Amino acid sequence: MNNKKGFTLVELLAVIVILAIIMIIAIPAVLSTMETARKKSLVEYANKAVLKAEEKYTTRSLEGLPIRGVIVYDIVSDFDFNNTGDYKGYVLIDATKTDKRSFYVYLYDNSYLINLKKSTDISVDSIEDVESIEVIASIEKLVDTAGFNSYYDASSSVINETNNSKYEFLNGLKLDGHKYINTQVIPTDNTKIELEIDDPNFEAIMGSRTTYKSEDSLAIFGQFTSAYVNYIIYWGDKSASLNVKNPAVAPIKVTFDNKTFKINEKDSSVLSPTVNLKAKYPMFLFSVSNGGAPDYRVFQGTFYSCKIYENGKLIRNFVPVKVKATGETTIYEKVEKKEYSFIKYN
Repeated sequence: MNNKKGFTLVELLAVIVILAIIMIIAIPAVLSTMETARKKSLVEYANKAVLKAEEKYTTRSLEGLPIRGVIVYDIVSDFDFNNTGDYKGYVLIDATKTDKRSFYVYLYDNSYLINLKKSTDISVDSIEDVESIEVIASIEKLVDTAGFNSYYDASSSVINETNNSKYEFLNGLKLDGHKYINTQVIPTDNTKIELEIDDPNFEAIMGSRTTYKSEDSLAIFGQFTSAYVNYIIYWGDKSASLNVKNPAVAPIKVTFDNKTFKINEKDSSVLSPTVNLKAKYPMFLFSVSNGGAPDYRVFQGTFYSCKIYENGKLIRNFVPVKVKATGETTIYEKVEKKEYSFIKYN
């Protein structure tokens, strides 16, 4: 007689309950492990992308392509290593400063996103859920969000403007010594000026005065040789000069206000007594206004940018551009978003 017994209903229910408890405990742990592994993979890929961007930046420099400014690398089209996680995004290299570079990493898949300026090592703590934030699809929007208004696409040697399609923004413009612009800014003691230029041969760069050595006057002159860089600033009947070894890196950045005179943020001169920057007429750029007429020494060299601040606020940001429709080169001012036509000087 067959006397085998099966499981009772109570025993089966007990087994099911035990299995359910095990699953309740185990599944979250397994999912958490999977999520952590996926995040670590994203972090590993982000760090790999930064190294690749740095490598391509070095190659770009060796090939003679522009390296000053913001350069954007698309991780899908610009990088040649295996994209196993179906990642998308960009690496921005901020090379606007002469002494250092910084990185902005924007990388995502269907679930997670890294969106940060790489001042420290990228970690799992840097990751956000894509469901809780807006995924930025375009380079232009990303660059604008990161606080820049122009950039180089890594595959291009032309600056792209995030909010302007009329102009092609140039990385430097060679001037022939026969044209200047009126900045329409009358300097005060609260004015600060940042210039990026190269190759002047003791030419008037910018300024305004009533007559030579008049009390209400400001003028800056520059001279470059293969060995040194020399700038002289005149105010009234006083002057100060700064002579440094030519760093052989273009452009040279000159910064001055009524207290300090700097070249490339390193070599500086404390102006004593402080400069009286007040003038009667608006400043010219690429020349010095002499009672409203240009100085005979008009700037001949390469111009990159000129920023003018008043009480710490940026009021003018001049950059060279090419008008796409005509091919004409001119100067564009980014704060007021308008073109400044050259005035010819013969």
